[in-house]
Amino acid sequence: MIGDSPRMTDRPDVVIVNHDFRASGTVAKSIEIAAAARRQGLAVELWSVSGKGPLRDRVPEDIPVRSCDVGSGMPRAVALALAVPTLAGLVRRHRPAVVVSGGNHSHLPVSAAALLSGLRGQMRLVLRASNSSRRPGKEPGLVKLSKYLGADRVIAVAEALRPEIEASGTKAMIDVISNGVDIARIDRMAGDAALPAGLPRGHGPLLVAMGRLAPQKGFDLLIAALAGRPDLRLVIAGTGPEEANLRLLAHRLGTASRVHFAGFLENPFPLIAAADLFVMPSRWEGASNALLEALACGVKIVATDCPTGNAEMLGHGRFGTLARPNDVADLAACIDIELTALRSPRAQRGRAGDFAIDKCMQDWANCLAREVQLARGPEVAAFPVARA
Repeated sequence: MIGDSPRMTDRPDVVIVNHDFRASGTVAKSIEIAAAARRQGLAVELWSVSGKGPLRDRVPEDIPVRSCDVGSGMPRAVALALAVPTLAGLVRRHRPAVVVSGGNHSHLPVSAAALLSGLRGQMRLVLRASNSSRRPGKEPGLVKLSKYLGADRVIAVAEALRPEIEASGTKAMIDVISNGVDIARIDRMAGDAALPAGLPRGHGPLLVAMGRLAPQKGFDLLIAALAGRPDLRLVIAGTGPEEANLRLLAHRLGTASRVHFAGFLENPFPLIAAADLFVMPSRWEGASNALLEALACGVKIVATDCPTGNAEMLGHGRFGTLARPNDVADLAACIDIELTALRSPRAQRGRAGDFAIDKCMQDWANCLAREVQLARGPEVAAFPVARA
């Protein structure tokens, strides 16, 4: 068994690769997975193209971070492509047993780096399928699906992702480990802080949405849905490239005074817990951390029935109202329906308990321990693998 002392080693057991440390569910889960693997006794590192981002401070002190520092200021896809030779060099130098791509954005460059290193046969490549490649009304093309072809194992965050992974033709083993939520932590944080400043004035229902300000999240649809409801107030927590466009849209539709952009919130839980309704208007998802956190806060929820994980998390409508994706009128109607619905906060929290963080992280730790054994062979002493 690998020892318990924290260290940076020339040959880590597991490395998890992302573009940077931005405020995203993918990065947050990669940090949690790394911590779980470390508790299992594995030597684990986090690798990134850029070492910057607000979640960098969440990395435990005993988990080393290595950054390529390539493509600064460039779009994520370009920076990742430029980083492939550097990542390949890191693989050659440090010879990890298992390389994990933390999310869909990094699958192709991480797979390319593993191949370019010349050591592909001496490692295991694990891809975390964090998001759907489907878009409303459009199936994924060959390029999007090809990202799974080189993997030894694919871990999907929702069962609904399995068919599209299988459709890629990959020979990899496919497992499902859902995202997890730490309800006790959310309870503590929800009571630790006041509501953020600048909430929209008025006494109408307060809607809260959270996520990266990008087309995927559909916040433009939500702002448009408010246009015919002057009593509704909305707070959107998050940052991203679409903020200026969303602000402009709110002004154009006359909703600017009722829409507040809160930016990145280190502790969003007092806000979510105070909401009359949490809304997730995404065009596509994988398995939203924000949706799990809203369930843990016990609030009412409207989410789009988009590819792939929202309906699965909400029990196909038992724990929230599902709206058609990319449909402003249906989103507005579902908001009205859910605002008048009777929901038990206890039942909402109970549903969040089905995705308990401890089980999720133990499943990941067990999986990675087995992958290390597969990569390094019988000469590696067995890791302690907890029973499911």
